[in-house]
Amino acid sequence: PLTLFIFSIISMLPYGMLLSINVLRKRKELRKELTEELKQRLIQAVQLV
Repeated sequence: PLTLFIFSIISMLPYGMLLSINVLRKRKELRKELTEELKQRLIQAVQLV
């Protein structure tokens, strides 16, 4: 049963990745905002060091 569970998770991973990629495509604006915010945080972190 454990191997079947692990196999089912592994077999569903590509499907889940495709779903998340499609969601990200639909939310390009949100993704741009998140990447800009992440860049700013990284810059601040580098400046602190």
